[in-house]
Amino acid sequence: MYDVQQVNGGGEGGCVSAAEWDAFKQDVLREMRTQLNQIKKEILDV
Repeated sequence: MYDVQQVNGGGEGGCVSAAEWDAFKQDVLREMRTQLNQIKKEILDV
């Protein structure tokens, strides 16, 4: 995954590139969708 210090700008580079930030956002959205789909499935299976 991503290093929190790097994402927060605490790494050696001092900032995260736009491409890295977009990749991070896409990864978070993908994980959120996966979790929401799992929750919906659990609710519907009850």
